[in-house]
Amino acid sequence: MRFILLEALRERRRDWRLTAGFCGVLASALTVAVACLSLASPLLWEPPPFPNARRVVGIRSVVKGVAGGVSWGDANDLRERTPALAKVAVYGTRTWGVQTAPQGHVDVLLSLMATGEFFDVLGLRASAGVPMTTAHDDEGQQQEVWLTSGAAARLFGQPEASLHRAVWLNGTRYRVAGVLPGAFRFPIAQGSPDMIIPLPRGDYCCVRGRGSQQALALVDDAGALDAGLRVASSSLAAEFPDTNVDRRFESVPLRDQVFGARLAALRWIVASAACLLLIASANGAGLWMTRWLRTRRHLAIRLSLGASALRLVAIRATEGALAGLAAAGVAVAAASMLLRTLVAVPFIADRLESFAVWGPIAIEPLVGWTALAAGAAMGLAAASLSHLAVAGRLARLGVREGLTTHAAVRRTRTVLTAIQLAITAIAGWTAIAVGENAHRLLTADRGFETAHTLIAGVGVPEARYDSDARMTAFHADVIEQLAAVPGVVGAGGGVNVPVGNLRTRFLRDGETLARDQQPFARIGVVTPELLPLLRIPLRRGRGLTGDDRLDAPRVALVNEAFVRAHLADAIDPLREGLRLSFYNGFAMKPYTRFQIIGIVGDTRNDTLLVDPQPQIYIPAAQIAMEGFFYVVRSDRSAESILQELTEAVWRVDPAIERVRFRPLSDYVEQALVDRRVVSVFGLIVLIVAATIAAAGLYASLSASLLESTRALAIRAALGATRTRLIGASLRWAFVAAALAIVTTAVAVPVVASRVRLEKASLQPTPTSVLLLAIVMGAVTAAAALRPARRAASVSPADVLRDQ
Repeated sequence: MRFILLEALRERRRDWRLTAGFCGVLASALTVAVACLSLASPLLWEPPPFPNARRVVGIRSVVKGVAGGVSWGDANDLRERTPALAKVAVYGTRTWGVQTAPQGHVDVLLSLMATGEFFDVLGLRASAGVPMTTAHDDEGQQQEVWLTSGAAARLFGQPEASLHRAVWLNGTRYRVAGVLPGAFRFPIAQGSPDMIIPLPRGDYCCVRGRGSQQALALVDDAGALDAGLRVASSSLAAEFPDTNVDRRFESVPLRDQVFGARLAALRWIVASAACLLLIASANGAGLWMTRWLRTRRHLAIRLSLGASALRLVAIRATEGALAGLAAAGVAVAAASMLLRTLVAVPFIADRLESFAVWGPIAIEPLVGWTALAAGAAMGLAAASLSHLAVAGRLARLGVREGLTTHAAVRRTRTVLTAIQLAITAIAGWTAIAVGENAHRLLTADRGFETAHTLIAGVGVPEARYDSDARMTAFHADVIEQLAAVPGVVGAGGGVNVPVGNLRTRFLRDGETLARDQQPFARIGVVTPELLPLLRIPLRRGRGLTGDDRLDAPRVALVNEAFVRAHLADAIDPLREGLRLSFYNGFAMKPYTRFQIIGIVGDTRNDTLLVDPQPQIYIPAAQIAMEGFFYVVRSDRSAESILQELTEAVWRVDPAIERVRFRPLSDYVEQALVDRRVVSVFGLIVLIVAATIAAAGLYASLSASLLESTRALAIRAALGATRTRLIGASLRWAFVAAALAIVTTAVAVPVVASRVRLEKASLQPTPTSVLLLAIVMGAVTAAAALRPARRAASVSPADVLRDQ
């Protein structure tokens, strides 16, 4: 074994060009693959670090193919009717203005409002204080809160100092009952919560049907869970037909429940890395095949002198494994540098942080060892299999016939090259299509303008602003103060405008439909200034004014999509009235009637990802909203005006939370950040894949030219033109390119039809096809340029004299 290793090292030292070329190819692919796996593995494959993680699943409801949350009424019945479910917890999220003194500074914290079994489901234990239990579900319990270690340190300096202290949440007094372990993270879409608050039974006990909360369950028998949920869904549908007739319940892995859309982005990234490794494998096999073809005369001599075929295979395999290990070592170091570079890019770093849930993004030891093993295995396979192909041909056909270029060799080379080019083309199209899709969404007409516009959200303390009149007056006063800031040319406010997914059921005048049959529409709450500020045009009727107050008749605007979808049969949409199920917990009650007074233009109001949806706009002065957004348009730079905007809000109420204005364009485009990250990784994969494919094609063309030099010289001596010589030397490459084009043309529509990114499907477009053609043309031209020039300049006299 030692002699085989020494001989393999000597061979690689002598043939350093092949070693460097193969290591470069494999290291390039493994670099991207290691970076992708380091980013993805904690979320895709490692169980969340909760004690009960392997027994916990998410529960969701599905109505007519649309997945949604679970109401507590349904969750409670599922627990009682599904033997496999041991415990069920329901949770939702909400932000709060938190103070450590009644008139103190306000911090905005994200909370997880959960039922009492939440701790038991996850196996969670407080590091200090008492656990949350089902006793906290009961009405009349002291209002308590559990802080994360980070939130406790932020509020009180030290986590231990927070225990049993009082905090005021939106003006209501709570007691800190416990502090969660320092490593606790629950990375939902809105971010990891800062605190957990019991969800009172009165808020959830009797509700059925569509739920806005999420559900987690501790499972006793995972194998029987899905069957049990189907039986329970059927029994609930029969017992409660008004809310459950079309509703079924299903389980989802805890990972999918928590991470959501981030998993789709990570799966795309990992799939791109897998494609890159396939390209590198085909390329590596081609490089080794070229080398063994060049040295097959030496191999034939050794075999004829009695060399052991097994020993030769062992040497070749060792050579490949050593080169693969070297490439993997370089790749791990390069991947670490790549990740550090990406983290330094601002718009990528922000999104990568959402993937760094359990720790900073770094090369994990398991990924590093896996890369070393993969590099060794790929090198061993590429070197030994290509050697066996050449040696087997020599043994099968004899030395004389085996030393000539054979059709089988050309076919093998053609197939390997076609595989590289096809996979490169498919991966390249995917990267181009994702980037094109994101660009199209960013540049498409949204129906509103974002230039020179800032937005900030606020949570108003309900304990101090405990009526519709007080809360609406607060928002009106803030907007007046914002409009008075020098440089502000317009100020307004609202909720779910210009983008958002808040919806309401509604009924037209005279309609009586069961709740589950009532149509849905997006709902927005706006001040009179907001729609003109956003340049959303009024098509018919009148807009909102300052006269549409709390004590005035309730009015509403609808967009053109709403008219097309729900009022197409109306004689005049402006004579219609709507009763909305939406309410605010104050004076407005479910199914309050609103008169339609105007029709406005459509906007892409569902995070830019789908066509305009039907939307209803109601006046902010006629419905009090604790959570609100302020929008200002300014002719000053954002940096120069931010502090003045914050001070304008504090002039109305110094105890209100600090608002953080940011560009409206960033706010409305935040749903595309995952897509941008995929585009960046896809571009990196495309560049590396194109480079690898070009290097492999160049090596194969050079080898082909070397093998056919004598034949080309004879043709040149017989008067063949330069064009014919180039065509003869590159014919097999043309065939490989044609095979790759056909394969790509078949594969891309199949990939496009089966793959969706968030809510958008990827389809071939003229732009993506043209860009792909340019990329692949550049790859082929770069690889063939030098070999073609050499083929065209063959000197018959020199070649025949050397022979």
